[in-house]
Amino acid sequence: MLNDFYTARALHSGRTAPSARFSSDVFIWVNIALWLAIAAIIFRGYSFGTGDQGEQLPPVLRLLDPNYLTRDWFVNSTQGFGPRTFYSHFVALPAQLIGIEAAFVLIHFICWGLFAWGAGRLAQRLLAKDEENPTRFFAAALAAWMFFAWGKRVTGANSWMSSSLTPAEIANMIGIWAIVFWLEGRRFAASLLVLVAGGIHPLIGPLGGMTLAFASWWSERGVAARPETDTTSERIPLTAWLVLGASILIPLIAGYLGDRGTTILTPEQKQQAIYILAFERHPWHYVPWEWGGNPWIVWGGLIGLGLWARRETGTIRLLDGFALVSLGFSLLGWVSILCHPLWPLVKLQPFRMTIWLELATFFYLAIFLGRRLASTDIAQRFSVAIWLWVAIFALQNVTSTPRLILSVALLVVAEIALKRTKAAFWIQLALLLPLLFLGKGGGARLFLWLYAVPVATIIGGVWALHQPRLRTLVAPISLVGTALLAFVILAPISKLRGARGKIFSGFNYSQPFVGPESDVARWAKTNTPPNSLFLLTPTEGDFRLSAGRAIVVNFKTFAWGDQGLLDWRQKISDVTGNVPLTLGNNFNIELDDKYKALSAGQIVSLQRKYKFDYIVVDTKKSLDWPLAFSTKSWKVYKAP
Repeated sequence: MLNDFYTARALHSGRTAPSARFSSDVFIWVNIALWLAIAAIIFRGYSFGTGDQGEQLPPVLRLLDPNYLTRDWFVNSTQGFGPRTFYSHFVALPAQLIGIEAAFVLIHFICWGLFAWGAGRLAQRLLAKDEENPTRFFAAALAAWMFFAWGKRVTGANSWMSSSLTPAEIANMIGIWAIVFWLEGRRFAASLLVLVAGGIHPLIGPLGGMTLAFASWWSERGVAARPETDTTSERIPLTAWLVLGASILIPLIAGYLGDRGTTILTPEQKQQAIYILAFERHPWHYVPWEWGGNPWIVWGGLIGLGLWARRETGTIRLLDGFALVSLGFSLLGWVSILCHPLWPLVKLQPFRMTIWLELATFFYLAIFLGRRLASTDIAQRFSVAIWLWVAIFALQNVTSTPRLILSVALLVVAEIALKRTKAAFWIQLALLLPLLFLGKGGGARLFLWLYAVPVATIIGGVWALHQPRLRTLVAPISLVGTALLAFVILAPISKLRGARGKIFSGFNYSQPFVGPESDVARWAKTNTPPNSLFLLTPTEGDFRLSAGRAIVVNFKTFAWGDQGLLDWRQKISDVTGNVPLTLGNNFNIELDDKYKALSAGQIVSLQRKYKFDYIVVDTKKSLDWPLAFSTKSWKVYKAP
């Protein structure tokens, strides 16, 4: 009645009343989207020029400038056709117009938005055709939110959406839309997207397409047996299977699996290359027994929540198919590492497919919670807040095993109360309070508290779209959230300043000086010739990018192709004294120790072989070469 009164008065006066504006569907939609984006930025942050971008940026910079690091072995190896070709050109195109930093952040946030949109569309498609509209909408909003919030690489695979632009991020976004189009019957468009994803990331594209094909077959098989259970799609024609199969095979046949060039590897060399691909470069996300305790706990907690949601949501065969196929691919990949049965299979790296298992988990959670939000029972609706906190915030922020166990235990108690007592709402409210204090300590906890705002926005906002009496609460909640955000951003408190610095440091869109040798990189950028070649510890991955100087080799970046793998392995061996490397979880420490143990004679031999101009050594080491620069930790000598 009140809204009708204001609306009528606004029509009479020719103006829109404030209460009408702040309770309209458009305002609520914008409000939800805004708080999802703000929360994602605070939670995830953004980083430019660090981590994986130390590997992805140099080839793009070479496309923009043919004279960029002409003496760098890795950058030179990226010339010509290879796994980075399409990605590099894709980023370089807008970078020519607006600069590399702006191009990265633009594509990054476009991917975020498209990913969330695709996740919402997919959640709606997975629900039964006769499902109520509120449930479909709530499931879509929750699916988008969970993909926004989840980002850690704790489950042994590339994250769905990392905090820096990578080929995996773009390919996964495209893969989501390929699934959407496939379920909507646009098979040819879906197959083209699988092909494009394979061009951007030659592993995720074909594997994602194969997972879609097998999962769809599994779903169709179940529908054929029980037609009345169809909740996803109609029968898929043979031509659609052929087009999808072609889009999967094309990038594989193009050379990503075969031996490129004229190099023919011996069986011993193939085993050595397998060791490089699987154990040396990324041991933590290739084989689960190398993950360590915390990733296993988080992975188990996430999958456990998904299974619990499936128990109440019911079977969705397509999601079950994704889960089964991704587990099968992962097991096949792990066996191929240990037994070396097929060299092309190892190069395909199917052991990274736990990422599609996360997809099934997230969507079961989204649909389960969406149905709860559509309930008429307030306790059912409020339980979504606890589920979101445990499924996303606790698993992301609680690195302590006891805290993680406690957060899951609180969820279990809340669920028991929901089933067995009429006072469940008040019990849940009491249980949510300690969850707010289970995050990181210090000022970062205040950032965690801000997530009460998007949780309230989701639960209250989306419900207000269907309950007009609640619409007037959306604007006050937004004002409270804005005040909290302003306080955390502006308050001159030391702990808050530290937390702000960590979260927002990446928004300085320039190649940052980070890592243990950041002072050396800053000096090298302004005090050495642009074509200088440096030898430094192989664990330093950001020096090449931040200093803008070529390096002999580093652990993170290697040349693709059979010969490139072996060349990289030889360089790593040379700069670590040709001592056998056990590696594993302590690979960084081992590589550093072996590099620091190089003798003066070995360094002279390396200089004769690689012709580097400068060497960075531990401050305890002394050479008979001219000392060019020094810090408390490092010395830089100029080669004679």
